[in-house]
Amino acid sequence: MSVKPLWTVTVEPGVALPAVAAALREAGMQITDVLEEVGVVNGHATAKNVEKLRHIGGVVDVARTLEFQLGPEASGN
Repeated sequence: MSVKPLWTVTVEPGVALPAVAAALREAGMQITDVLEEVGVVNGHATAKNVEKLRHIGGVVDVARTLEFQLGPEASGN
């Protein structure tokens, strides 16, 4: 099974974020974070679903998030 890319959705100020998050879920986004203080929702979605996300009321932007993981700190100073 392939991993879906991570996306960041910016929501228009003043719009009810829980309602937008519910619509994002219905459009196929697997939400990982809802950051109400900054009006952002993070989650995984396929490229096909991203077009649906962009047309949800209150959504200002949908941007792919770069994911990375740091390896263990090198030993032997």
